[in-house]
Amino acid sequence: MNFTLHVFQSKFVLSLCLSLLFITSLAQTKNAADSSYMFDIKDGSFYLPQTLPKGKYLQALAIYYVVVPKVWALDNVNAPMLNYLGKYALTPEFNLQGGISTLFVSNRINLGPFWNHSIGDF
Repeated sequence: MNFTLHVFQSKFVLSLCLSLLFITSLAQTKNAADSSYMFDIKDGSFYLPQTLPKGKYLQALAIYYVVVPKVWALDNVNAPMLNYLGKYALTPEFNLQGGISTLFVSNRINLGPFWNHSIGDF
């Protein structure tokens, strides 16, 4: 019985992975067929330091699966960690960035100024 369940789980995971690969390959061929499409990392990245228009606010929300060490909680704890990040452009090259990460045994808040300047295509 246990072996049959393991085989079923393995087949399910394999079929799920292959389905996801197939779906993402369709999206890539659609963009590749359109000759006017040009990928620009600056448009699709929150973490990349880049100049932004004055007054623009960007945000990102993430959920991480964290294994808390025994030193923190006296036991191994598996828990989700919520992470929210935001940045507000004061000028095109100067912005404020802040974020909060929370776990039920630990929290982190950060806020600070950032200066971003592009040199050529870099």
